[in-house]
Amino acid sequence: KLQNQLQLITSFKPADFHCTSAHKSFNVSKNRDASIVPIESARVVCANHECR
Repeated sequence: KLQNQLQLITSFKPADFHCTSAHKSFNVSKNRDASIVPIESARVVCANHECR
C-alpha cells in the first residue's frame, strides 16, 4: 500500500494550469528552484509586504 502511494505521488505531472501563479513574471523570482514550483491548490499565498 505504501508503495502504491509513493507511485501515485511521484508519477503526478502537473499541467501548466496547475502552476499558473508560480510562472507569472512577478512570482518567478520568489520560487527557490525553477524545477520545483507550487501547484495552485497547495501554494502559500502571502501578503504583498511579506513577499518582497
